[in-house]
Amino acid sequence: SSFISQIDQMTLVFVPAGEFEMGSNDNDTEAVDSEKPRHKVNLPDFWIDKTEVTNRQFQLCVEAGACTKLTNTTSSTRSDYVTNTVYADYPVIWVKWEQAEAYCKWAGRRLPTENEWEKAARGVDVRLYPWGNDPPNNTLLNYNLLVGDTVKVGSYPNGASPYGVLDMSGNVIEWVEDFYYSSYFPLLYNPTVPPPLAVGIHTLRSSSWAAPKREAR
Repeated sequence: SSFISQIDQMTLVFVPAGEFEMGSNDNDTEAVDSEKPRHKVNLPDFWIDKTEVTNRQFQLCVEAGACTKLTNTTSSTRSDYVTNTVYADYPVIWVKWEQAEAYCKWAGRRLPTENEWEKAARGVDVRLYPWGNDPPNNTLLNYNLLVGDTVKVGSYPNGASPYGVLDMSGNVIEWVEDFYYSSYFPLLYNPTVPPPLAVGIHTLRSSSWAAPKREAR
């Protein structure tokens, strides 16, 4: 199922309730420690944006007075990335977490949790990439400096996740709601002493147009 927001014209897709396996196995040589251990997470259903937020959409929020202006309006190779309408449907970049949160509130939505983000990206079959387990290539995502900058959102339909979400690997890195914590184990084995999850930096997911293969998972 999907619907289009009347506020920013974003298409949202439905992710059904249920359990999925999050993270990576201990014997996965490409996984970093903070991805381990693989564990089961049960989530209620939710909706998630089908694509990354565009320059055009973010500007609507700025014009409405709900979002602050970007302090950097360039991209890697384009000095007029925000001001040139040629790039209106390219992903907005240089967005702080607070700006991303403000945008979601203005649009009547919220940032996804990290659990929700990963389920939307990988589904329930423990795949390595949104599209499955086949290695990345330039028909599936914008990565590894192959393009050298961002591309229009939704440019890689072959790289869609099981729920039809696009660009969950490559193009730009994405904010989620949670604060970053380097290990899952204290949450598992010492629940009476919660770690400082409400301080520090918020978590980033996905990968960018410059990311190597290892970071595209």
